[in-house]
This record gives sequence, structure tokens and C-alpha cells, in this order.
Amino acid sequence: MDLGLNPVTVTPIELETKPSISTDRISTTEIRRSLVASSIDGVFAAIYANLTSGVLLSNFLIKLQANSFEVGILAAIPMLANVVQPLGAWWGERAQSRRNYCSIVNIPARCVWILLAIGIALYTQHLLDDRATILLTMVVVSVSHLLGGLGSATWLSWMAALVPSKLRGRYFSIRNTAANLTSLIVVAIAGFWVANYPRGEIEAYEIALGVAIVAGIVSMVYQWQMVDISPATHEIANWDDFEDNSILAAVKPDLATMESPSAIVTFLQDRYFLGFTICFSAWMFALNLSAPFFNLYLLQNLAIDVSWVTLYNSLTSAANLALLIPFGRWSDRIGTRIPLDFP
Repeated sequence: MDLGLNPVTVTPIELETKPSISTDRISTTEIRRSLVASSIDGVFAAIYANLTSGVLLSNFLIKLQANSFEVGILAAIPMLANVVQPLGAWWGERAQSRRNYCSIVNIPARCVWILLAIGIALYTQHLLDDRATILLTMVVVSVSHLLGGLGSATWLSWMAALVPSKLRGRYFSIRNTAANLTSLIVVAIAGFWVANYPRGEIEAYEIALGVAIVAGIVSMVYQWQMVDISPATHEIANWDDFEDNSILAAVKPDLATMESPSAIVTFLQDRYFLGFTICFSAWMFALNLSAPFFNLYLLQNLAIDVSWVTLYNSLTSAANLALLIPFGRWSDRIGTRIPLDFP
């Protein structure tokens, strides 16, 4: 009997679900290989960083007749570029691969210095004047640090997933010691090279930039040897041999919390995090208020040769070499707060 009812088609409803979190373990051998590769990456990254900043860049600007305002602006660019780090962290957590994401932002950040090397070549051929070369330098530094800022937070989270908390002080002290030893040697040699190059210090810096670009690319090659831990799958490093499971919480965050717009407010409610942020901000403000002009004072006002200024700057690396390893072991044993308060 027909009751006048229309047939109803039942359509299955697909509920949106959170992506599953993989608990696959990465072998200890792969992690050890990754940490060795990261240490070598740090050495070549130190060569790149020291040749594209610091006293060598300041000396290059002085040779271009840059004034104190221009040097100050150039020194402020790396700090201003840090404002993009939250955006970079947001993008990095949504990437399928931390390694690919870091490569996408860091390779262009290092290759952009090729433009300045070309600009210096044009300057030596009298095709660019001082003002144009200074402006080009500011543009290159801005682009490089903006791209680098987009990748720094993702790199830190990648390393946090690879290095167990009980070994972080020891590992990073060794990694930073290797980087500082490299800085000590590279800055001293580069300063002597620039000061004594027959064709002048500007052309010498062009060659130094070429070495920096090559070192930056080699650094990225070693970074590609590291195990990729994807934020999407949240693979877990197998560190059972070290009796440290705190890394599980570091690489398996609550996805609902990550998606919440109040995540930043939650961080600011942590008094320890807020106190550290305030202290670190005050420290960086005081440091960057005077440090960028110290090399300018030595090079321009005191007319000290760049080779001596770079040798003086190498003393900072020497001090770090003497203290990094013991302080790293100390922080592993008693925590990081007391070593931070000690200086």
C-alpha cells in the first residue's frame, strides 16, 4: 500500500577528525648520525655567519663611507627580522617536513648574498656608487634575515625532537664549542686576508662573500643528512637507551592546543616564561644599544687595522671555548637556571 512517502536517500556523513599521531620510533643510530651531521652543519654555518656579519661587514661599510646612522640601521635589521619568527613557527608546524621547510627558507637566505657579491663586482668596475652599494647591502641583509627568521623556530623544534633533555646541555656545548673554534680561526684569518689583499679591502670582502655562500650551502647539505621529524606525523625518537622519555612530550603536542587562538595568551600566563622574556629582552636591548657601534669606533675613530679588530673579536670565541663545555655539563646536572644566573 502506497502511503505517499517519498524515498529517503541516506548519505554517509564524514566527520572531520584530528590527524592521528604516529608513535613510530626513530632508531638511536639514526639520531646519533643526525647529531654528528648537525655539529658539522654548525661549523659551516659559523663560517657563513662570521663572513656575512660582524666586523667584516662593518669594515666593508666603512670603506663605502657609510655613516653611523646607516651602520645602526644595518645592525638593527637582524633584530627587526625576528618579528617574523611566530609566523615561521606557525608555517613550520603545518609543513609536512621540517627538513624541507628549513631548506626552502634557508637556502634562499644564504644564496641572496650572491646579489651583493655581484654588486661589489659592479662597484669595482665603477658601475655602482657608494650609496647604491650601501642600499643593496641593506636589502640583501634584510631579505637574508627575514628568510632566516622564518626558519629559526622550526629548526629549534627539530633539534628539540632530536636531542634528549638530559643531554642537551652537553651536546649543545660541544656543538657550540666547535662553532666558536671555527669562528675564532675564520675571523682571524679573514681579517688578515682583507687587510692585506693587494686589490683592496672591498674586493677582498667580495671573495670572502663567495666563501661564505659556499659554506652556507655545504651547511645545508649536512642538514639534509639529519633525520626528518615531521610535525604532521610526530615521529618519536627512540631514546630508551638514555632513559629519557621527556622527549615524547616535546614532539607530540596537543593538536587542539596548537590550533587554539588563545595559545599565545596561555604562554604569557606562565610567569617563568614571562620573566625570562622580560629579562632576555632587557639584556638584548642593552647589548644592541652599544655593541653595533663598538667595531665602528675601533675601525673609524681609532683607525685600528681590521686584522687587529678581528683578532680582538676572536677573543669572544676563545672565552666561549673555555666555558661552554663545563657549563653545558653543569646545566645537565643541576638545571639551566643556576648557570644562567652565575654570570
